[in-house]
Amino acid sequence: MRVLLVSNLYPHSKEPMRALYNQRHFQALRSLGHDVEVIAPLPWFPGKRAMPSRVETMDGITVWHPRHLYTPGFAIHQHWRFYQAAVAGLLRQRIAASEEPVHVVLGFVYPDAVAMAPVCEALGVPYSVLVLGSDFRVRMRQSKFKPLVERCLLAAPHVFCPGSQLRRDMLDAGLPAERVHAFNNGVERELFAYKAPASEGSAIEILFVGNLVDVKAPARLLQSFAAAAPELGAGWRLSMIGAGPLAGELERLAGQLGIADRIDWWGRQAPSFVAERMRLATALCLCSRSEGMPNVVIEALACGCPVVATAVGEVPHLVELGSNGFVVDVHSTEETEIVAGLAHSLRQLKQTRFDRAEIAAKMSGFTWEAAAQVLADVMTQDASKLTMEEFK
Repeated sequence: MRVLLVSNLYPHSKEPMRALYNQRHFQALRSLGHDVEVIAPLPWFPGKRAMPSRVETMDGITVWHPRHLYTPGFAIHQHWRFYQAAVAGLLRQRIAASEEPVHVVLGFVYPDAVAMAPVCEALGVPYSVLVLGSDFRVRMRQSKFKPLVERCLLAAPHVFCPGSQLRRDMLDAGLPAERVHAFNNGVERELFAYKAPASEGSAIEILFVGNLVDVKAPARLLQSFAAAAPELGAGWRLSMIGAGPLAGELERLAGQLGIADRIDWWGRQAPSFVAERMRLATALCLCSRSEGMPNVVIEALACGCPVVATAVGEVPHLVELGSNGFVVDVHSTEETEIVAGLAHSLRQLKQTRFDRAEIAAKMSGFTWEAAAQVLADVMTQDASKLTMEEFK
């Protein structure tokens, strides 16, 4: 079978670290014996530079990069129309060129699935939708997007998602249970792994890994660290890995909070660097407002690194109180209380001894091969049904 992923979230030569989880997931699907091809559309507006070529090969997978018009901050609930116009022709072409049955995976609800599900239906090609978390939870709270998302997901033959909680949320929204399939995100076992014991936790640092954007709420970490700093002691530091539009604002906030000299700003880094910091750090802190199944939490735990995190998405199912970290409630909670809860959890780190080897051992089942198998089983079953119908 040929699997054709259509997703705006995929690495390319100019942004090789972008959405690596999708690359890993579909590489694993390829390792199961399926041909994989990717259409990864890129937003374009006049004057934008540093674009990759229109087709490249990444780790043996052909990746197409059609451009679609993007108008930042203007009519964003209509962007799917530009996306559809730019991608539909290429999708038809790639389906027609295949000598094998094709299954299209639409890799994000908006704009990918909203734009391309009608095209798949018109072509009569089997398709499914991959929901990652914020594309459902956040968009369903936005009045201009909610009808688009509901219509798309209710019509989808199959919906895949990382984690049982996200699946339950979609069932609560009215999706039929037999069409929604959950999987656990994987981790690169050879990279994110426990290595002991010489330097584990030696940095006495709290680690942040993520984009410096509002949904990741990095300011919460700075505020909570400043509140906990007197009890933690002078040796404790923050280590911030990531880049984004909030970088300058966060550096100014650090100065205002009096902790600028206790923060290391690393910018965006390669996975190997991230894994090494996870092995060294006292704990990873995730402060997000919304998540699906956060890969950074899985990766940290696979390295044996405890986690302090807000109770978003699948976090409560990954982090066990006092066993591998601490979870801070965010539901019906004021922002000041969330920051206070994070500060309290940071203080608890100083008083808690974690078995880092045991933390890592419990993550052994989180593999991209297992995640890919969930997709493969459903797609193969669908292909078998189509074949049987052809012979009736």
